[in-house]
Amino acid sequence: MSIPTPQLSLPPELEREIFETASVRNPESIPTLLLLCRRVNIWILPFLYRVFVMSARLNQAALDSILHAFNSKPPEFLESTVRHLFLHKFANIDKYKNLLAKCTGTINLSLDVDVELTSLLPLHMPRLQRLAITVPSFRDPDWSWTASFTSITHLDLFQGADCGGMASKTKWQKWAGLATLPSLTHLALSPSIAEGILQRITEEMPRILLLVVTCYSWGRGEGILFAENSLLTVRDPRIVVIVIQAKYEEDWRLGAWGGDDAWVRAEEFVARKRAGEVEDSCYLIDETVDDASDSSSQNHETSLQP
Repeated sequence: MSIPTPQLSLPPELEREIFETASVRNPESIPTLLLLCRRVNIWILPFLYRVFVMSARLNQAALDSILHAFNSKPPEFLESTVRHLFLHKFANIDKYKNLLAKCTGTINLSLDVDVELTSLLPLHMPRLQRLAITVPSFRDPDWSWTASFTSITHLDLFQGADCGGMASKTKWQKWAGLATLPSLTHLALSPSIAEGILQRITEEMPRILLLVVTCYSWGRGEGILFAENSLLTVRDPRIVVIVIQAKYEEDWRLGAWGGDDAWVRAEEFVARKRAGEVEDSCYLIDETVDDASDSSSQNHETSLQP
């Protein structure tokens, strides 16, 4: 007589928590998890749309296919599922207005497309906390869009290395609209923007808790020069110059899925500085350099001597 094998089962609440945790920690597993059974599909499907990336790494056919799939979803579904939205380098923002109009529950939006800043005005994203946008280098910024984004706490403004010095030629009055964002506490700027207005930001925006000058490996020299030159006259413990090893999309994805992105790493640096673990004259984190004296860290912190 054979003995039947006992069927192991978990409480549904615990089973759901396991699958949701697996989805967050390993997003690549979501398509496979969706195939397990109907109840897991119901639990996990929202995580497939939670972080929505349309990247320039994809060809146009793939981008159009993804966009069509999302546009076919009812507004209430996208409103309740999409939380992190990444649209980069492939078309004018007009092509994505329908999608943006449906994703009203977005809390984290990154736009590097052909966009006039005033195009942001019609967007209704009352929960938006993080916004990253490329500022056109050939015109003065129009800050009227800020009236629609009073909940933003983290703002990342970028201009490419080929725009160096353009912002520095612009008077603070043309950038003072930054101060109209009532909830803003974290501000990141590319060196070409920070060069001309960093001093005034420290004076005019006391609510700012973290002020990051951001570079990537391809612009490492620009970041180091900025730290060595500009910060000799602008000294403020809230400032961090960070040269990021990872590509922007990789770092953004890391933060969207709850990892320690550049914002978190810069915050930790400032906290260590306030605790006396980092010299007051140190403003630069260079993640492209391995620090052989500390195998647990890939950051190279440089002090600026007066």
